[in-house]
Amino acid sequence: MFSKKIKQVTGVLMAGFLIGSTATIASAVPLVSPPKIIGPYLINGQYYRYTAWSEIDRTAANNMKSQTYINNQVEWEAVPAGYIGAQTALYKDGALVASSTASYNDFPTYAHVATEINTYGYGNYSAKGIVYAYTGNGYSSLITNQTPAMAGGF
Repeated sequence: MFSKKIKQVTGVLMAGFLIGSTATIASAVPLVSPPKIIGPYLINGQYYRYTAWSEIDRTAANNMKSQTYINNQVEWEAVPAGYIGAQTALYKDGALVASSTASYNDFPTYAHVATEINTYGYGNYSAKGIVYAYTGNGYSSLITNQTPAMAGGF
């Protein structure tokens, strides 16, 4: 009887450990916003179509890192310099606390990212951004979806 109770308690403790471990591992992964599509654009006979999204994550120093990405879906063709840009914003408890400046690709590439790393005390942080794509006649902009909130800061 005593042995049966020990097994039950051990089983409950192991289940609790596994659930706690899984929650910790899951929260250590960046939280990503649903992607959006921008384009297609036909420029000088070449099509460009992009995917854009934002991410929120913690750095090793427990700062919060907001990133906004834009990448070309036409993988066999690099985007010429200056064709894509991004700007990211960091939110704490729903309020804007920091943002990067807009930056553009300096050389032919398939993707571009804007990053902002900062912390404004403990809270729930999220990220959102703006991406820019050259249309052949100026730039088109798109606001990414906001990421889910991630607890962090110090």
